[in-house]
Amino acid sequence: MKDKLLKLKQTAQRFKSAAFYMGLICELLVSPSGFASGGFMNQTLIFAGIVFFLYAAIVDMDIKKDIPLYAAVFAFSGIFLIFTHSALMLRLGLVLLAGKKEDAEKVIKLYFYGTAALTAYILIRALLGLGGDIYISDYFRHSEERRFMFGYLHPNAFSFFWFRLFIMWIYLYGQKIKAAFLAVGAVVFMIPFILASSKMGIAIFIYILAGVIFLRLDKNEAHRKLYHRFQQFIAAAVILFIFTFLFIPYPENHMGKVENAWDAVNEITTGRFEFARDALKENEIKLLGNRAVTEATEVGYVNSLLREGVIFMIIYILAVFISWDKAVKKNKHAASLLITGFMLYSVAEAFIPYFNKNGVFIAMLGESGKNEEKDKD
Repeated sequence: MKDKLLKLKQTAQRFKSAAFYMGLICELLVSPSGFASGGFMNQTLIFAGIVFFLYAAIVDMDIKKDIPLYAAVFAFSGIFLIFTHSALMLRLGLVLLAGKKEDAEKVIKLYFYGTAALTAYILIRALLGLGGDIYISDYFRHSEERRFMFGYLHPNAFSFFWFRLFIMWIYLYGQKIKAAFLAVGAVVFMIPFILASSKMGIAIFIYILAGVIFLRLDKNEAHRKLYHRFQQFIAAAVILFIFTFLFIPYPENHMGKVENAWDAVNEITTGRFEFARDALKENEIKLLGNRAVTEATEVGYVNSLLREGVIFMIIYILAVFISWDKAVKKNKHAASLLITGFMLYSVAEAFIPYFNKNGVFIAMLGESGKNEEKDKD
């Protein structure tokens, strides 16, 4: 009987990794939903992904060690599901449980090449007239502009997915390839950012590229750690500033004019912070979120606070900074840079609770088990 149980367990383990990657593919295929047309919001794929991750999580479970963790994840997911009628936390919890011993680099490779394929597919659809536009001419900010979106629903939507492709390329190859290839790659990524004319896309591209160059040139680990700590400080300061919208009565924005510091901040962020402040004023903030609120604002931290709630935001911010801290201490420069990029981009796009959009969660994979000792430079 013991031999049969052992064989059954071994067979289940062999399929565990396959199930995990099948779940990842399901999440990848639905990831452009909300950002591109083409039927990417597929409930069947989402449900299939949940089933795959559930299987992988259960097979990977150590009954003696993992009971508290699994109980906490399922309890929170269940309560969130009951009160909000959304399985979002269950999807997120299961993928993190199923992937706690998986290799983050392999997952990022899958999502890098998968995102490239999806972006090409969306562009081809637009070129053939099957959905989406190549560019749009409209009034943005204060004047009429032509901005390219390459089949996505908005230039900013394209810019985010292009950023995701860029930051994953940096993670995989930024520290390894020769300087000439890095320069060529930078130019290839820069041109679509400029054509999309997304302020945040261009700014974060330059910011991350400057970080990559610094990390390549300065091999002093003390200096590198200081750089990453500085990024953590900037992210913390930005998040704290955004949450002051809850308490400080900032003045009304003078659209198109800069008469004070608040106007300057809104000019830089294209009015996002004013909209975020208004969203916080107009909507009730709940512990488990308010799913009746639609996408209230493009500022990810505010949107998640409203839609996913106070508890989720506290858990998320704590988990991110703990993972970030581990990456810095272990000299995982690629992972630290990846987290920096997504944390700062969350100021401009509402993607935080989605594993298939938020690369921060991928960086959390492999924090235990066989990959704990694998430090990625």
